[in-house]
Amino acid sequence: MNTFLKTIDPVDRNKIEPAWLALYNDYYNFDNRLVKILNYKREGQIELEKINGFTLNNFEVVQKLTIQEKRFIFNEVMDIYWNQFKFTHRLLKTDEVFLHTDFHLGNLMYTGKSVRLIDPESFSHDTLTLVGHAPTRFGKWVDTFACMIQIIGTHY
Repeated sequence: MNTFLKTIDPVDRNKIEPAWLALYNDYYNFDNRLVKILNYKREGQIELEKINGFTLNNFEVVQKLTIQEKRFIFNEVMDIYWNQFKFTHRLLKTDEVFLHTDFHLGNLMYTGKSVRLIDPESFSHDTLTLVGHAPTRFGKWVDTFACMIQIIGTHY
């Protein structure tokens, strides 16, 4: 297996600890369309499986895909996002989710066969409660959805 070594921003290093890694790996087993973490090195680097493909913000390449491929990608992106809300775990309270907080086209890759979510350190667990607390930002998700609709729409 080819690997990719990624240096983690110091801000994100603090959350990558054994419980977070266990949660991420269990989520990967729930939905293996995430990039697989092979090893975490304490010096702030993670070894990831290397995914061959392109990010979905590469509009020049995406526009050359068939309408069937674009619709497949659209459905996969939607499913990857909504699966985050279906996942439950012993480390999560009943009102918590393990959510990718930087969900946008630049963190989604198409391999020609599947869509994969990258940037694993962007996963965080937090409450869904919005009263007096706004942990989850839906702006990037809304932008992603709008871009996906536009990508499909420009085919016609």
